[in-house]
Amino acid sequence: MVDPDAPMPETEPHVADFRSPALAAGCATVGIGLVLLLGWTLGIAFFPGVQPGPGAMDHAGTALALILAGGSLGLKVSRETAARRRMALAGACGVLLIGLVRLLGYGLGWDGGLDRLLLLREAGSGARVSGGMSPNTALAFVLVGGALAGIDARPRRLGLWPGQILALGAALIVGHELIGHAFSATSLIGMHPHAPMALSAAVGLGLLSLGLLLARPDRGVMAVVSSPGAGGVMVRRLLPAAVLIPAVVGWVTWSSQREGIFDQVMAMSLFVMINILLFAGLIWGIAASLDRMDRRRGKAERRMHLQHTASLVLSGDSRLDQALPGLLRAICESLGCHESA
Repeated sequence: MVDPDAPMPETEPHVADFRSPALAAGCATVGIGLVLLLGWTLGIAFFPGVQPGPGAMDHAGTALALILAGGSLGLKVSRETAARRRMALAGACGVLLIGLVRLLGYGLGWDGGLDRLLLLREAGSGARVSGGMSPNTALAFVLVGGALAGIDARPRRLGLWPGQILALGAALIVGHELIGHAFSATSLIGMHPHAPMALSAAVGLGLLSLGLLLARPDRGVMAVVSSPGAGGVMVRRLLPAAVLIPAVVGWVTWSSQREGIFDQVMAMSLFVMINILLFAGLIWGIAASLDRMDRRRGKAERRMHLQHTASLVLSGDSRLDQALPGLLRAICESLGCHESA
């Protein structure tokens, strides 16, 4: 029988390289949550857009959810035992519960009572949900909690990993919020009339989404990303650029338009042309790099074939003068030459 408390087997080196950033993401998320909780307790605003004080129960709930989620992710990435798996599942369920309670409160017009849990005082009677954790923040926590709870679940019929799908859903929400913060677009970061997602929450949830994807790099969609082959190399080089280049170029052109340097048409034209040039150069560079890798691999294969053939020739002939024609023939074959008649 398998000991449930036995540690998990060692992973392959390239897989372990992906799990280290996942552990760092979990630790960073816990740090953000602790700073938020400290600022909420002491009445100090450590992050922009976060109102301190005991009345900011949305930030207290967000801080608690970030701490639980980051701790759960860290336990999932670290060397797992049965006890750690139970603790990670408990943290994931706590995150899921916090998000569901807030969503339920918005649906029913009812205060979920986070101030009662965190401040140990009664909420105002008849108070409706307002100024609390935003609906998109609560939804993101539900997705993250579900991803943490089902990170190792794989339905046989679907052949998919639900944890990765939920993490990608949370990443889409967070990406939308971060773009809204970068472009100072209030309509993108909030749902009227509710408070928008705080930047600190967006950063923490973004780290959690990325960490969840990196936590199991040998499964699902991440198997291609972590592959040591040419496909994995291409994805690892191209995917970050596909995310960062449009965002950075868009912000620069938008800022130029806002400052009156370019009009709307010129800014849009620059955005399109710069993206085309950067992606074309990047794709050409990656293709050239892969071509060089392929040539080096071909040379290594020919060298191994030559060594193998030479070993066979030498083992079959006892005298060098008898083995020399076979060696020359093997060298010509490895170099792609043809023997003269």
